Amino acid sequence: MNRGTLVLSPHADDAALSVGGALQRSFFPSPVTVATLFGRSNYSRDGGFHADWTEVTSIRRAEDERYATRLGIDLDYRELPEASLRDVPIFAKNARETIAIPEGLEPTLRDLLAATRPSEVLIPLGLGHHVDHLVVHHVALAWPFATAVRRWFYEDLPYAAALGGRVIRRRARDVGLPLEPIDIDITEVVDQKIDALSIYASQLEPRDLRKVARHRRRFGRTRERLWRETR
Repeated sequence: MNRGTLVLSPHADDAALSVGGALQRSFFPSPVTVATLFGRSNYSRDGGFHADWTEVTSIRRAEDERYATRLGIDLDYRELPEASLRDVPIFAKNARETIAIPEGLEPTLRDLLAATRPSEVLIPLGLGHHVDHLVVHHVALAWPFATAVRRWFYEDLPYAAALGGRVIRRRARDVGLPLEPIDIDITEVVDQKIDALSIYASQLEPRDLRKVARHRRRFGRTRERLWRETR
C-alpha cells in the first residue's frame, strides 16, 4: 500500500527553501518524510570549507531536526558525502553534463522507497546546476517507480530566484516527462516559511532569505511552483 510523501532534499535546508511553504500548508499527503541525502558536509557560511566534516555535519543535522520538529514532519538524515567531500566540481557547466552517480546514492533511494512507500515523491528540478541536485534528479528520473507513485519536481531555491521564467520552463520541458505547473498558494504561511529558514543559521545568509522573499512574488502572487507528472 502506497502512502504519504517523500521529499528528496540533496542537503539540509533544500526542502525548506524550495517547498517550505507547501510543507507549512500540509499540502501533500501525510506522513511527510524529508530525506536529506548528502548530509555529510564540511561547509559553513562563517568558516568556509572545514578540514573536519564531523562538527559541521552535526550542526547541520541538528538544524534539520529542529526544522522537522517545528513542522511536525519526519526526517530521514543520510550522511552521503556532499560534492566538496567527494573532490568533484560543485557546479556542472549545464544540466546535460554527464556526472558520475555517487556511490551509495541509488541503494539509499531504494532503501528510502522501501521504508516510506510514498504515493508522492518530490524531486529537485536541478536549477543552478549544483551537482548534488543534478545527481538526485537524474537518479530519481531514471528510477522505475511504481505506477502508483507520482513525481513532482520542485524549483531549487535560492538558484531559481536568479533565473527567468523562460529558463525554468525550458528546464521543465527538458525533463522529458509530461509535466504540468502547479502553483501552491503560500500567502498565509509565507512568514512562517521565512522564519523557519532562520533555523539553518550555519548555511543561509540574510541575502539568501531576501532572495526567497523576492522570488515568492515574481509572478504576481505569493506561491511556490512545482511541476507535476501527469498521467
